Amino acid sequence: MKEKFLPIGTVVLLKNGKKKVMINSYLIITNSNDSKIFEYGGCLYPEGVLDSKLSIGFNHSDIETIVFNGFENEEYKQVNELLLKNENDIRNKLLQEKKTNE
Repeated sequence: MKEKFLPIGTVVLLKNGKKKVMINSYLIITNSNDSKIFEYGGCLYPEGVLDSKLSIGFNHSDIETIVFNGFENEEYKQVNELLLKNENDIRNKLLQEKKTNE
């Protein structure tokens, strides 16, 4: 069974997607009024980040296929463990910071 948070650099195809997406961040928050938090942030592959406003937010459940698994080492394992243990706290902190900045 895979860990919930795939490594940075992992390339996926989302359900109903036509282009591949590369994971480049974790737990991103939208700038919209509803302040939705996604498990992953990504960019189109192979284009990369052409404009930071075009980041793609998605959740693990949105992934149809893992095309390429990103690099895994001890640092990744530590970050993954931290994210899994503290996901709810991190989400609450992000939402609180967003409310403070509004």
